[in-house]
Amino acid sequence: MNNKSKSQAVYSKYKIVNQGSLNFESSFNNAIFIDILKGKDTLRVYNMHMQSLALTPQLGALEQENTKSLVGRLGRAFKKQEDQVYKFLAHQAECPYKKIVAGDFNNTVFSYTYNKIRGDKKDAFEEQGSGFGRTFIFDVIPLRIDFILTDPEFKTQAFQNFDVEYSDHFPIMAVLEL
Repeated sequence: MNNKSKSQAVYSKYKIVNQGSLNFESSFNNAIFIDILKGKDTLRVYNMHMQSLALTPQLGALEQENTKSLVGRLGRAFKKQEDQVYKFLAHQAECPYKKIVAGDFNNTVFSYTYNKIRGDKKDAFEEQGSGFGRTFIFDVIPLRIDFILTDPEFKTQAFQNFDVEYSDHFPIMAVLEL
């Protein structure tokens, strides 16, 4: 894998038979994948880190920023996310295996990015989560921008949000059954 993927990892107790990187262009963000053997099934696991919107997480910072500059920056970030989504969708379309897609989408469930990546997948939080499901705090607003999505064949047994501050995001975990 290239150097961009060194900050992302996927660990598995199952045998990893293939791995790779989508190498998002002109971005420090990336998506990596592994194929694992679970019994007789091969499964694809994606770890996504989509383009950041580069917003300072305080409302006051937005109020002080020049509107034209803010709109331009957001427009460029949304365009990069769109390009990354297309690259992911093309890559995913070539995969014959059942898939789990997880990661930091840097956008909400109302976004183009989330809805295109989700497609007909199930959202583990919607299946077994509770509350706001916050994974990021924007000032006082709890946002859910990190996701675990699965092909319909998977059953979500459990979902948990963790209230620990390892970074500016809060970790999530799902227990899945195939």
